[in-house]
Amino acid sequence: MPSSTFEALKKLRKNGIRLFVATGRPPNNLKVIQDCFEFDGFLTSNGSIVLIMKWLFMKNILKEKILEIYYHILTKIRFPYYL
Repeated sequence: MPSSTFEALKKLRKNGIRLFVATGRPPNNLKVIQDCFEFDGFLTSNGSIVLIMKWLFMKNILKEKILEIYYHILTKIRFPYYL
């Protein structure tokens, strides 16, 4: 992380702004970001998992039956996908 970004984040925090990261990545891919700065929370897996102060606030993962439906539809139309 550039020092200018780090300094800007510190100023925001000093002014009472809570800092969250929103990413499509799952929580186990956040190590690099967590090592750069102590954020207040993370919205991960495209919003399916929300962590606040390292506490699991929300987890809304697709049910297996829904994934099976997606799999059959996407395979049938030969649409590339990643689940």
